[in-house]
Amino acid sequence: FRDPNCIMYVVLNAREEPIGQIRFEVAPDGSAEVNISLVKEQRGRGYGRVAIQRACADLTRNVSVSRIVAHVKAENLASVRAFDKAGFVEQGKEVIKGCQALRMTLTVTSPELRS
Repeated sequence: FRDPNCIMYVVLNAREEPIGQIRFEVAPDGSAEVNISLVKEQRGRGYGRVAIQRACADLTRNVSVSRIVAHVKAENLASVRAFDKAGFVEQGKEVIKGCQALRMTLTVTSPELRS
């Protein structure tokens, strides 16, 4: 089953071994929601920020989106930092699946990030 609104990227480490994935759910309103998952042993090494930046750049080159939204668990400080360093801005808090989450948004305004 292929969902044309779901775009996935595999995250590779420096040896080009798969260490995680990034998934985008593209909505009809021009937004996309991003989720990232890295294997536990590879966390805290900077792969998250780089993967988020590269995947967002690739997505915006190939799909018309105006903003990318991440819901990050408030207590997951490493993930909050990774999205912050990747250019996302905190836009408030929400409860997602019973967990407190920060809503972080990347607005696609620069020409190199637009498709």
